[in-house]
Amino acid sequence: TLFPYTTLFRSYRDASAGEPPVPAAASRLGAALVLGVGLAGVPVAVTLGVLPETQRGAGFSPDEAGGLALPPLALFQFLVPNLFGSLARPIETWWGSSVFRDGAPYFLSIYLGALVLALAVAGAATAPRRERIVLVALAILGGWLALGPTGGLWSLLNDLPLANAFRTPSKALFTVHFAVALLAGRGADRLAGGGSWSLFAWVSGIGAVVAGAIAAAGWLAPEDIAGLLQLDAAESRDLAAILPGDAGRCAVTGFLGVVLAIMAQRAWLRPGLAALLLALVVAVDLARAGVGLNRQANPLVFRP
Repeated sequence: TLFPYTTLFRSYRDASAGEPPVPAAASRLGAALVLGVGLAGVPVAVTLGVLPETQRGAGFSPDEAGGLALPPLALFQFLVPNLFGSLARPIETWWGSSVFRDGAPYFLSIYLGALVLALAVAGAATAPRRERIVLVALAILGGWLALGPTGGLWSLLNDLPLANAFRTPSKALFTVHFAVALLAGRGADRLAGGGSWSLFAWVSGIGAVVAGAIAAAGWLAPEDIAGLLQLDAAESRDLAAILPGDAGRCAVTGFLGVVLAIMAQRAWLRPGLAALLLALVVAVDLARAGVGLNRQANPLVFRP
């Protein structure tokens, strides 16, 4: 199953390395496309046959789809995962109902973190021009489209043919995370080679400051935030108990990236080792943010 994708990657890698196109690369690319279509064709054909008979096939009305867009305030969740409640306990602790038009987000979390965003910026700064244009454009347009009626782009494109096939504006966030992941990988390679540490430190520091400001606001003025979001007493208590600590941890993680950048720039750590430590911090941070996310039923439910 992985063969078409690995073949396609090898063809792309050869092209990106500056090698001239050769018949062998073209044949690998053709084989990858044929195998990919063959593997996906049967389930896609079956699904397309059943889809018109379902509500999913009919799609949402513009009002329903617009209600599942990403509110502008939710963009801060790129930096703070538990911005609207504990992701591990979304039913018990949730104070974002007044922010989302439909009462709940389409994606419970869109968290990336200051370090991933800084890696993506470092990668975009050093990527080949065409790659940079394509991936940065994908991220910007995806985020803009995800804002739905508020952003304006979704309203402009909603009447186009097949636009309703995506059902909700928030699904455009897939392109944001896809582009950021590719750019972050390139950024990590660049840092391991000894370059772009200064740019990485600046972006990571800015992300840490923003997360720290959210933590300070949640700690110093929880009543004001609760009033702005129209929270009841229980929601206000949850916000005061969860948000400052979570945002504070995100700020500390961002500042760890700054410290590693300084150590790499001053030759206290080899760039490769600093990049490896940074990758470990990123992995731990993303795992911490996702603990308990989309938890399934307790195994006791299925015991005889």
